[in-house]
Amino acid sequence: PAGSIPDVHQLAARSAFDDATSQIARTHANVSQRLGVLDDYTVRTRQFTNTLTSFVQSPLQAALAFQRAVAATLALPIELAEAAALTGTGVKSVALGVIDSLVDFFEFGRDLLASDRSTTRGENEGQLRDATVALVRGTAIIEGSRAVLALPFDSRRDALDARDRLQDAMDDFKLEGPASGTSTEAVNLFGALCDSSAAVGRALDALAATLPEVRDFTPDAPVPALVVAHELYGDARREADIVDRNFPRHPGRLAAGVTLEVLRD
Repeated sequence: PAGSIPDVHQLAARSAFDDATSQIARTHANVSQRLGVLDDYTVRTRQFTNTLTSFVQSPLQAALAFQRAVAATLALPIELAEAAALTGTGVKSVALGVIDSLVDFFEFGRDLLASDRSTTRGENEGQLRDATVALVRGTAIIEGSRAVLALPFDSRRDALDARDRLQDAMDDFKLEGPASGTSTEAVNLFGALCDSSAAVGRALDALAATLPEVRDFTPDAPVPALVVAHELYGDARREADIVDRNFPRHPGRLAAGVTLEVLRD
């Protein structure tokens, strides 16, 4: 069919697609683990995996399927946040953890071995791989930003850290990806990425202004986290805030002289 990949390039195409699908699966596993939920990757990306056999025959279908798979994977944090809001159960601040689990996604393609482009065939296959990497990486940055913006933050510092890390990922993609060219399409993409980066910055700046600062607290003697919570906030139920932020070995006996990171009310 029109627009299909020539037979001579299909092995290279399948290799590029395999790299991309493996990265999507790894990211799904990382995000699920970070959120502490069980989620069936096959069910979540069924629409994507069901079209694997036709990828090489239809590059357009492949592109759409990759975009849908990335979007479906990164919708998981949004669904969790929305469910928590509806049920009133609440979700601890996991946005930075989600960003940690997306780092490989944002940098997808950097660790792939360079291909031999000394021949016309090698150049064509290199361009095919570049296009696959750019599609997956660009979609990951856009959908990842949307997912992070939907998650709760509990401190100003966390929100500003998320802002910087998302904007850094966009800046790297602008300089290394298809937006780095001089064609009309590249210039337009560069402008769109600049607009997206600015919008993410404004949203997280506005959110940060509503959140408490972080400060240090150092117990003078071994003490349970719930006692620290009561001392700092007048509410022992906020023990979870201290534990989630510091990951102490023994929440029932915080070590003396070890500085904790706590929220300033």
